[in-house]
Amino acid sequence: MARTLKIYSKGKRVKKLQVDLIQLGYDIKADGAFGLKTLSAVADFQRQQNMKLDGIAGHFTEMAFFNALNKVELIEPATEHFKLSEFI
Repeated sequence: MARTLKIYSKGKRVKKLQVDLIQLGYDIKADGAFGLKTLSAVADFQRQQNMKLDGIAGHFTEMAFFNALNKVELIEPATEHFKLSEFI
């Protein structure tokens, strides 16, 4: 994310953020609008990561998402028939 995403932000980058949150188990919709549910999910993610709790998806939150998503991908299969480690 080149710039921060926060309440009332809209667009493709917000939708990507929401998709990432959904992959991490948050029950939100990927509609591209940073509303109260997205704010709550981002703040909860920050709380779980022991980060500054501000509900803003900036550089450090983006890095934490990347790390959390990569941990998920290493556990889950990369495709129906192969694990990610088998590609590496």
